[in-house]
Amino acid sequence: MALGIGGLAAPAPAGAPVGPSTLHIIFDKYPDECDRIQIGSASPVPIRKKAYLTAEVWPGSVPMAGFGCRGQDRHPFLFQVGEGEQYIYFGKALGGEYDHWEQPGIAQGRALMAKRRQAGSITLDETSPSINLLGGKYTGPAPWILEPSLGAEDYRIAQNREVRGRIVYPDGMTFTGRLKGKEPISGQIDYPDGSRYIGELGKYGTKGKFGLVGTGRLIAPDGSVFAGEFKGNRANGIGVCSAPGGRPESCLRTKGKPAPLPSAADTARERVRKQEEVDIDRAIAPTTAELAKSRKVSEALQEDIRLAPQRVRQRDARMEKECRCYLHGCLEIRDSNAPRPTEAQKRLWDLQDQQRTRQCRAWDSGRSVDLDTHVEAEIASLRAKVAREDGRRLELERQMAAQRRAIAQKQAAERSEKERIARANEEKMRQDAIDGQKKRCEATFATYGFACGCSAFLPNAPKERADNLKGNACPA
Repeated sequence: MALGIGGLAAPAPAGAPVGPSTLHIIFDKYPDECDRIQIGSASPVPIRKKAYLTAEVWPGSVPMAGFGCRGQDRHPFLFQVGEGEQYIYFGKALGGEYDHWEQPGIAQGRALMAKRRQAGSITLDETSPSINLLGGKYTGPAPWILEPSLGAEDYRIAQNREVRGRIVYPDGMTFTGRLKGKEPISGQIDYPDGSRYIGELGKYGTKGKFGLVGTGRLIAPDGSVFAGEFKGNRANGIGVCSAPGGRPESCLRTKGKPAPLPSAADTARERVRKQEEVDIDRAIAPTTAELAKSRKVSEALQEDIRLAPQRVRQRDARMEKECRCYLHGCLEIRDSNAPRPTEAQKRLWDLQDQQRTRQCRAWDSGRSVDLDTHVEAEIASLRAKVAREDGRRLELERQMAAQRRAIAQKQAAERSEKERIARANEEKMRQDAIDGQKKRCEATFATYGFACGCSAFLPNAPKERADNLKGNACPA
């Protein structure tokens, strides 16, 4: 029996509950009564004419396979299961060819089932196929789309999907939320000690572990909350803290631990100071680049001074070799088969000969002076260049100091106003964070009737049950 089906399933909505879908598989007729069908990792189920079977499967890519009477002809294919009730049909009644699968709508599927009896059912309690993921046991929609490997009975990942699922770890910690492939994106983590995190997740550390990264809310077993930024799997930065019976207020966590929160004025002052440093560096950047270039020139000249004796002697030996013919009228023999030079080429050769002759005569006239004297003269010339470069660098440093003074004077005149604006912005940001948490709590409370860690924001709401943290009823 040859099986094949197409179609795509949309990822589970971000707010949809995690749970299996009901799949009805309807058969028109088969050539043999002993044919069987296998769904996921469940055992094969016999197929009967004028019958159907049901399967409880997680949304996602569900592998299926058909077997002939003698167990041969395993033809795998994938069916993309969506949320809710699904139907697939095998036969000709829908206009398809024999031995062909189609996907009818719900109404049409129920009509096709009207005169059929249920042949059997398959319940899959875990993702099909089951997945050990990130050190825990994953259940939920398949976080990737599979496709059968050609010529084999296994499957390979064709594409990652964004889904909602759950991972249970051996120590009792659980994660429930959104994943893309093997990577948790956001959701809820319940810890064995009764604490809970709701928010964004991501990789951290050199080994790429997954943990608390981004914005979120950490709720302690006593109901106290920190809402804000998380980095490296722990709270890190300014956020909002609230305790049961207390009022929400801005707070600071450094590497997960409470730390004294600077006042809005101190934070504004530090922010203005850092911006002033950036402005100064930007303004003097051209002078800084010229100074760096001048230092490199001086370093190169110092290296030339160190190598001067060796270079003078090498240059003298080279000139003696090259000038031997120019000074003694050597006869140059040219290849008679060489092409006749043009007039322009002859003029170029004459100019080159004249230049080389002048260089050689100048060298020859200085041969009366010993090489040590030439070395000393070379070093003196290089030291003069170093002195000029040092003078240029001193002038650049004076210019930079003058630029800094002028910018500092201007910044001092404007600092008070900038700090006032920065302080107002800081106070607004802190209040906005508190107001934002309050709005999220109000929205969650309006939908679910309670919201974990929100008692400080909802003083008039019914008291939260203590078991909210222990159960699964703590919406983000």
